[in-house]
Amino acid sequence: MIIKITNWNQHQHYRHRRPPWIKLQTDIIDEYDETGTPKKFRALSNDAKLTFIMLIILASRYDGSIPTDDLNWIEINTGLTAENIMLAPLIEAGYISVCERASSCASNNASKCASNVATQIVLQRQSKRQSKRQSKNIYDEQFEKCWTMFEKYGVRKKAIEYWNKIPQADRDAIEIAIPDHMAAIMAGRTRKQFEGWINPENRLWDMDWKKAEQVAKAKNGAKPLNNTLSDANPLNPPLDF
Repeated sequence: MIIKITNWNQHQHYRHRRPPWIKLQTDIIDEYDETGTPKKFRALSNDAKLTFIMLIILASRYDGSIPTDDLNWIEINTGLTAENIMLAPLIEAGYISVCERASSCASNNASKCASNVATQIVLQRQSKRQSKRQSKNIYDEQFEKCWTMFEKYGVRKKAIEYWNKIPQADRDAIEIAIPDHMAAIMAGRTRKQFEGWINPENRLWDMDWKKAEQVAKAKNGAKPLNNTLSDANPLNPPLDF
């Protein structure tokens, strides 16, 4: 698939390929056009704005069409990092479109030549990349905090793998449970590796929490609850404090 710049004639000056410079209309930063219609450029992220400028520079070498939508190729030829190349917002705003073949882009109206299938593929790719970035930011911040609180004891790669399978509510509960677990270790309890402790299949952190509640109730004179978890699941042995 190729990428087509919408209204390419507004950005070109020379009639041949690889011009030394291109036109960039200064009114692109105006909030409204001459009819009072709001423009979409201001609403784009900084990454999307820079992507658009780099794309029109790159397109000047290929008669207004970029020969591929491969992010690695665009990264090499523009100097942008793949994670900062924002194609989906530019497609949605109408600044670029995608086509399956160059021959299908003969029309000057680039929005007419873009097939729905090709456009959806690019949008899906961009959405997946953004989701990965968001997931990465979540575990980078909260995982690192919990990993440090646990004194980084265990196999980090495996711990991240388990962490990404844990719902946010359980992640928050794990963060709260770590101080009590570390205090139990200081009191002589056998230490567990972080990845095993947060394994979503065994939920040892949850058992720690319930066991801590039993101990607290026993200290306060209340009758402790029966530990039915280990009876119901032979994979989870009784926890000893």
